Amino acid sequence: MIRERIDELVKLHGSERAAAKAVGIANSHFFRLRRGLSGPPGPEVLRRLGLPETVALQPVTANWPDDGLQWRPVVGFEGLYSVSEAGTVRSEPRLVAKGRGGAMRRVGGQVLKAKIDKDGYLVVALHRAGAKPDDAHVHRLVLEAFKGPCPPGLEACHEDGNGANCTLNNLRWDTRQANANDKMAHGTMIIGEQHHKAKLTEAQVRAIRDDTRPERVVARDYGVSSTTVGEIKRRKSWSWLK
Repeated sequence: MIRERIDELVKLHGSERAAAKAVGIANSHFFRLRRGLSGPPGPEVLRRLGLPETVALQPVTANWPDDGLQWRPVVGFEGLYSVSEAGTVRSEPRLVAKGRGGAMRRVGGQVLKAKIDKDGYLVVALHRAGAKPDDAHVHRLVLEAFKGPCPPGLEACHEDGNGANCTLNNLRWDTRQANANDKMAHGTMIIGEQHHKAKLTEAQVRAIRDDTRPERVVARDYGVSSTTVGEIKRRKSWSWLK
C-alpha cells in the first residue's frame, strides 16, 4: 500500500522530486521508500503520505525455539515482555518509531539478563516508551502472570528460601508470618547477634530473662530501655531464642 501511494503521488506531481517536495519528505527517503530500501515509515511520514499509521505495523514474530515451557505476558507490560514458568523473562519483538517521523525499527526478541539485588532476589529492567526503566522482581512477575495479582495482606514466598530460584513451583502468595517462618526454617533470616543493629548478645538476653531485679535497673545495666527488657522477659522479642 505504501509503494502504491507513492506511485500515485509521483504520477500526480510528475516526478519523484516534485512528489517528495509536495508532501514534505526528503528526496533520498522518498527514493528509498518507493523502492523498498527503507524500513517501515514512522507515523509522521505516513501522515504526510496520507496513509493511516497502522499500515506499517505488520505482525512481527520472534521465531522462538520450542523450549517446552509455558510463557505468559508480563502483567502491565503485555505485548512488550513475557515470563516463563521457569522464571525467564524475554522481550517480545515489536516495531517502534525511530525519532519523530522516522522509520520504524525492530526491537526486542531476546531473553533478558537478570541480576541479583542486595537482598538476593532476581531483578530485571523493563522498558516502555517514554518512561524510565522499571526494576522488577522476577518472582513477582511469575506469580502475577501464573497465579494472579497478590491478594491483600500477602506477599511472595520462596519454598526453598532461595531468592534466585524463581520457578513457578517454588513460589506462592502467603502471609508475612509464613514468609518469616520459612526464612527461620531455611536459616536465611538475619536475627539476633547477626543483625547489624543488635545491641545484645544471646547470652545477655538469656541473662535478662533470668534477672529478677526491676526492669529499669536491668535496662540501665545493659544499656537498653525498660520496654526492651519487658519485651524480652515476655518473649515478645527474641522469642526464637530457646
